[in-house]
Amino acid sequence: MDPTSRSPPIELQDLSVHSGYSQQRPPPVNAHQLPQLHMVSPYRPLLPSGWTEHRAPNGMFYYYNAATGQSTWERPIMVPPPPPIGPPPGTLPHSFQPVPGMMRQIPDTKWFIVSTTESREFFYNSETKKSVWEVPEEIEEAVKNFKEQEEKDAQRSNESSGLKRKANDEEVTGSEEFKRAKGSTDGGEIEGTEDKGKEVELSSEERVLMFKSLLKDMEVSPFATWDKELPRIIHDERYKLIPTLKQKMEIFDEYCKERNLSAKDEYLKLLEEETTYRSHWDTFRRKFKRDSRFKSFSDDKEKEKIFRVHVKELKEKETERKREHQKKAGEDFIRLLKETREIKYDSSWRKVKRIIDHDTRYHAVESSMTREGLFRDYCRKLEVEDEEELIRRENERRQRDRKAREETSLRNREAQVRWEKKIQNREKDNAKNNIMRVESIREFQTLLIDLVRTHETTFELKKPDLQRDSRFHGSGLEDKDKERLFQEHINDIYQKRLKSYYQLLDQHVQLDTTWLEIQSVIKDDLRSVRLSKDESLLEKLFDSYLAERIELSKKEFMELLRENQFVEYRTRMVKLSEDGAIDETGASKEKARALSIEEIHDVLKEDKRYLVLNSMPDIRNELITDYLDKLETPKMTVHQGRE
Repeated sequence: MDPTSRSPPIELQDLSVHSGYSQQRPPPVNAHQLPQLHMVSPYRPLLPSGWTEHRAPNGMFYYYNAATGQSTWERPIMVPPPPPIGPPPGTLPHSFQPVPGMMRQIPDTKWFIVSTTESREFFYNSETKKSVWEVPEEIEEAVKNFKEQEEKDAQRSNESSGLKRKANDEEVTGSEEFKRAKGSTDGGEIEGTEDKGKEVELSSEERVLMFKSLLKDMEVSPFATWDKELPRIIHDERYKLIPTLKQKMEIFDEYCKERNLSAKDEYLKLLEEETTYRSHWDTFRRKFKRDSRFKSFSDDKEKEKIFRVHVKELKEKETERKREHQKKAGEDFIRLLKETREIKYDSSWRKVKRIIDHDTRYHAVESSMTREGLFRDYCRKLEVEDEEELIRRENERRQRDRKAREETSLRNREAQVRWEKKIQNREKDNAKNNIMRVESIREFQTLLIDLVRTHETTFELKKPDLQRDSRFHGSGLEDKDKERLFQEHINDIYQKRLKSYYQLLDQHVQLDTTWLEIQSVIKDDLRSVRLSKDESLLEKLFDSYLAERIELSKKEFMELLRENQFVEYRTRMVKLSEDGAIDETGASKEKARALSIEEIHDVLKEDKRYLVLNSMPDIRNELITDYLDKLETPKMTVHQGRE
């Protein structure tokens, strides 16, 4: 593409969005008409020779020239050399496009002055869409007058901001850092710079603070818009510290919000100091409309809204205060009634009023109707309290009776428990004593077994020997108990020896044996000697043994007869035949009986109980005869009677 046909590097898109102007592009111009542009960074301008940068105690940067002794808050900028008349064709870079910063309309014309971010200006006609770098002849006078007016406005703005900076200038001039900077300059060294003319780096926080200080110096209202304030701040060098338009607008909005919050706090403070719950908006607005705290915050609608909310809160607080006051007055009046002993639940208000009307608590209740109402409520409460008192006394009486019954029941129960415990203790003692007694008896019996081995002795004879042993003195045993145990012991010995003696007799004695026959046999036997050495006693025991044995043998033989069914059957048949015999002499009866006895002997002769009585056949026959005689004759059946 031919470089002569390229348009100037103008981009008005951002201006159409943020400045309210329509998007315009300048017409194409020849390359030799374009002034030569120097690509110097607008964000980090170099300090001119002789200038150094320093930080004040308040955190802001200031600049000092050691050669001239001048100090300033504004950053000095190196003035670039004037551009040549026009570059030769083809020397303009194809990619170069300066970015427009602001458009300012020249009064009474269709022309605009457009400032770029490189601090250059060109002129734009909104009607013909033409843009040129040089001032058109037709508007030279208008441009001159417009710039003179801008310089006057800027001078007035600088003068107003200079008054605000005066205090900071004095503070910086007298600061130690300024003195050190000046002293180091006098000594030939400039503090804060390493190479003259070298660019100073600023942090993003420092750039934001410098930009906000610009807005503050220009007294930008927190309710102003960006488009309205832009012409006032664009010529300041601090405006160029923020690289993009978007960042500038964000910082501007943030500054306005901060100022708005501060203004709101001041306005709220004004409301707290100057308003009451009876205040009205119109009166308040007329009175404080010139107050800075009133003017600096928002519009009238917002201020009125906050005012009414504040007054409403004050009214609510006042209402609550009055309510608390009335409540306290009512409580004090009730206490006055309680202190007056003459008041009963049926008292008259007219009489009571004369008694208490001298008290301040009576007059603290404003309404007489309220006082009487409180009195009536108090009397009703007294009546209820009287009824409650009667009920309370009755309940107390019942509780006392119930408590008395419970105490009586408890005492009875405690007495019963004590008695049962006493019985239990007694039983425990008895059980313990019984255990001790049983143990003492066992030990005493062991002592008797060890020392008393014959039945032919007495307690009195053996007592001296027994007393030498500790087992004789066991607890729980009296002398009569010991004597009884001793007697039981010797009886036991006697019974054992008597049993052995009887066993000896069982071996040698028959039912017809005499004492003389057996005496020589058992005389030297140990079982006989241990029982007794007295022969008369042994004989007496022998006779007793023999008599018992004979009786036992008879008894066993009779049981044998009763057990044998043949004997019973045969005997009954004999009796039946005897009843039917016709022989008057009775010979047939005797014959039948003899036949029956012989048969019985044949049947029983193998039994041991029969053989025991072999030595006494007469007694055995006598037993059989007696048994047969005692048997009854069997009864005849129906069939036997018919026969």
